[in-house]
This record gives sequence, structure tokens and C-alpha cells, in this order.
Amino acid sequence: MNYNQIQLFLHDNIEPKGSVLGLDAVRALLDRLGNPENDLKFIHITGTNGKGSVGAILESVLMAAGYSVGRFTSPAVLDKFETITYNRKNITKKFYTEGYSRIIEEYKAMEEEGKNTPTVFETEFALALLYFKSKIPDFCLIEVGMGGDTDATNVITKKEEAIITHISLEHQAFLGKTLEEIATHKAGIIKEGASVITAPQEKEVLDVIKQKAKECETPLYEANEEDIKKASSTVKGWTFGYKDIKKIFVPMAGEYQKSNIVTALKAIEGLRDKGYEISDEQIVKGFKETYWPCRFETVSRKPLIIMDGAHNVDAASKLMQSVQNYDLSGKLIYIVGILKDKNYEEMVKLSYPHAMAVITITPPENPRALDGYKLAEEYNKYIANVTAADSLEDAIFLARAMAGKDGNILIWGSLSYLGKMREILKMNK
Repeated sequence: MNYNQIQLFLHDNIEPKGSVLGLDAVRALLDRLGNPENDLKFIHITGTNGKGSVGAILESVLMAAGYSVGRFTSPAVLDKFETITYNRKNITKKFYTEGYSRIIEEYKAMEEEGKNTPTVFETEFALALLYFKSKIPDFCLIEVGMGGDTDATNVITKKEEAIITHISLEHQAFLGKTLEEIATHKAGIIKEGASVITAPQEKEVLDVIKQKAKECETPLYEANEEDIKKASSTVKGWTFGYKDIKKIFVPMAGEYQKSNIVTALKAIEGLRDKGYEISDEQIVKGFKETYWPCRFETVSRKPLIIMDGAHNVDAASKLMQSVQNYDLSGKLIYIVGILKDKNYEEMVKLSYPHAMAVITITPPENPRALDGYKLAEEYNKYIANVTAADSLEDAIFLARAMAGKDGNILIWGSLSYLGKMREILKMNK
């Protein structure tokens, strides 16, 4: 199959399945592919927000220490192939085409045999494992899609670390209505032999993680924001000290990154305790070279334009803390697009007080997109200057006209449209 034929098959046959939790289908597919996961070494990451940021820091530090790193993350923001990388380089189109052709052959065979067939996410994860098997990296950083225990990625049993970033209410239809229920699902990635790293958590969440770590008889490392010293932040990133390291800089801004920073540092500590050699100098280098787009990323100076993928209530709350801390309230124009399965009413309540004007959009080419006009109606309950734009191009044109040279523009919400918005901004500098 060629690339276009693969995309057509995915669209017509696999995408309509949506999200299906459980491991049976992906296990059966991996069995047919020769179980590529058995020959790889993993660091598994779950949580509500921060998975990508923690993964990006770890990837950079491990590479600075001389290790090779495969990484599987989602969703794609800038490039379709960026969800599967080896040493920060995207999977090649050639391997993508060859690997997916093999996976689709097995998918068809499973279908003919009347067996449960995998979802798109599961086939993409299988592709990542095939790619990593061809490279044999020192570490594979794997990001959970949803939850933990029943997520496709949890077919991985042999892990160096199980990392749990901050947990808040999300995907309640699938994971439960309380923090404790959601934490129970996410703690399902903890396995014997895998050191457990947790971000700062609510007590009921931490209790669940502690209990699971105890059952698996594995060490638990708890991150604490107070461990970073003399921390200061600008829109360019964070500068801080940690233990014997006096100055570390990471080019990732946003108040919420503080939690991700200490979580990544604890993960590095856990790897050191396992015998992996990572020097203080390599930590400094790795943090400095970290790159993770669309997470409170400054993409223009005049006017100041910041992009952030705050796509749920917890992330929106932390984004608004950053807006306050960087003194962006006042002459601040939002461009915002949200998915309809998120608690957008609460996200609107959290965000409206900081905006001079709001421009809503419908995230394009996304069946889960909330209609921009409906989002505008919600904002109109609290603020007068609200416009629903018909396109991303119209939204940025209007926002720039409102901002002038001294205003600030915050483009935020679903990650699914931020990559397209970056392309538009590049073309219209």
C-alpha cells in the first residue's frame, strides 16, 4: 500500500471505531507482529496534563547523556510523523508506509477471523514499536493515550520507570467521576521492577499511587516543587537551582511547568539510582536544549503572540495563573478553540476575566470540535467583545488588528488546530 491508500483505509475502516479501552486487540496485533515490545526498554508516562513536557525534558537530558531515545507521544501538532521519533527525528515516510502496510494486512486477517480489531491509536502504537525495534534505542519514552490500566500502551510490562504527572478530573465517562477512581486507572501502569515517579498530587491521588507502588514492591519518588531553588520565570522559560546544581534553564514557560520540571528531575534521580550515568552537566545541557512546541510558546514579539494547548479545565486554570504571573491581563486577545467533550463552560468561566476580547474558532478537520459560534455564545454570557471567526486566517487577522503593536494575543485550547495556526502565522509575518 502507498501512503494515500493507508490514509484512506484508516479513515474508512479504523477511525470510525473511536476510542475502545482494553488490551485484547492490541495484544493480538502485537503477537502477529512478533511482539516487538519484548526487546525494548521503556519509560511509561501517564497523567492528566504534563505528559508531553516531562517526556520532552527526559528525552533531551537522556540524549545529552549519550543515550539513544525513541519516543511515542500524541497528538501530532506540527507534523503527522512527529508522534514517533528516534533521537528527535520523525519516523520516515518510507518506514511509516512499510510498517502500516504490514499492520493493515494483519488487521484485515483479524477482521476475517472475526476477532476484535485495533483502534487507530493502537495501530499507531504498534507502528511505533516496530520502528523502535528496528532502531533498538536505549530508552523508549511512551506516553499513555487515555487512563493507564486499560490503555493500549499498558501491554508494556517491563519498565524502568512509571511516571505519573499531575492528575485532575478528565475523561470521566471512561475513567470515573472522582479523582480516586481516575488515579486508580492511571496507577495501573505501575509494574514490578518499575520505579514510580509522581508529580505533586492531591492527597487522595497520592494515596492511590502509594498503595499501588507498595503492592508492586517498587520504590516511589515524590516530586516536590519546593526542591527547586531560586526559581524565576519569564515568557522565555524557567531558571532555577536544584540540589548541587546552581543554575538550570529550560526554554519552557508557564506556571504549570514547575510541576513538570520537578517531576522530570525526580525521574532522572530514579534512573541514576538504577545505575544509569547522567551527570549534572548533562542535566544542565539537556534542560537547555529541550523543545516542546505550543506549550506557552512565544511565537511573535510585536505583537506578543503566545500559543498554549490548554485543552481541559486543569490546564486552563494553570494557563490563567501564567497569564496573571506574566502580567498579560488587560490588553489580551484570545483566539480559542475547544473540543465539545471538554468542560468548556468551566473553561470559559476561568478564562474570561483576563481577556479584553475573545475570538472563537471551530478547530478544523476534527469531528470532536466544538462549534465556534456555540463557544462564542458561552463567552457572551460574561464578556461583550466576542467574535466567532469563520476561519483561522480570519481569526489571526482580526486579533492582530485589535492588538496593534502593544497588545497581547493568546492562542489556546485544543492542540489539534495549533499546528495549522503556526503555519498561518509563518506565512503572514
